[in-house]
Amino acid sequence: MVEIYNQFKVGGHLVSKAVTLGVNSDTRMNWMMITLSLEVEEGKRVDLQMFANELKKDGQPNRIYQNMETIKNSYLSLNSTIKNKRNNPNAEALKDESTTVGSLEEADFVRANKGVTLGMNRYMSQDGELRESFRLSVNFVNRVENEAQKVGFIEGTLTGVVGKKGRIVEGDDYYPTIELIVPEYRNAYGDFAERVVVDKYPLVLRLNDEDAKEYIENEFVEGSVVSVGVEPVNQVIVKQQAKAEKRGFGKQLATFESTEVVRELQITGGYVLDEDEYENEKNFDRDLYTKALEDFDKSIQTLKDGVGQTKSFAPSGFGKSPKSSSGGSLPF
Repeated sequence: MVEIYNQFKVGGHLVSKAVTLGVNSDTRMNWMMITLSLEVEEGKRVDLQMFANELKKDGQPNRIYQNMETIKNSYLSLNSTIKNKRNNPNAEALKDESTTVGSLEEADFVRANKGVTLGMNRYMSQDGELRESFRLSVNFVNRVENEAQKVGFIEGTLTGVVGKKGRIVEGDDYYPTIELIVPEYRNAYGDFAERVVVDKYPLVLRLNDEDAKEYIENEFVEGSVVSVGVEPVNQVIVKQQAKAEKRGFGKQLATFESTEVVRELQITGGYVLDEDEYENEKNFDRDLYTKALEDFDKSIQTLKDGVGQTKSFAPSGFGKSPKSSSGGSLPF
């Protein structure tokens, strides 16, 4: 039985906190959005996104929004900003001095141990290309007061069907890539029949481990059902670059630093599931899954046609993985 399809945990010092306040133009209901950037280790950051309306549909106060009020008013970061669009839709983000501190040691350590899910945003760029980026969403986070527990971490697991495979080649090295199709079952509700929705995640194996590379390339065949450990990271890479500079006579070189932020979904481990581990799971119901793939392709085509602007889609083996397994493939 498959227990985890899309589940993450994260903890780190709060590098930045970006708060946006808005109001729904139709319902006139206030909403809040917060992006928290956590440093899980030096040079490696993870962004968490939060969103909530002030009131629930029944008019009662929304507990998620109240929690976000606490974050807005008291969580300390190296760079805290607030953008208030309720009175001015074109408002700019202003620095919140009251919750901005001068060092990482003074910033709050924030942890989210449950309810963190991975999703994808897709949009068409001005040059007509389909762009995509991942996001981590959560409803609740906590501050850690115990100094001994302030150790950054990021853990995540995705279970899905292997799609397209490829390689990233850099010099003499190569890194296997896979497209992982993750299905999510949804019960019948109101006018909606039971259904499955899918999202597709571009994953890359950056481990310098030849056995892991061979396992990905040989065992992760297209159509097989796999469980993988995933680390979604924003990695800040500092490069020293030399630039020719002409002063006086001859040729001199000036050295300067540049930074590059690499955003990737990196595989940390994984294994192939046996068929009996998922054959009774509704996520992998043949008819529902096939319909979900068709709906996904239609939504992408609609985006390309310009109808929409943005789309959000909700051990055997190797490396960090929750358990062992082998063999198995989805029979379609």
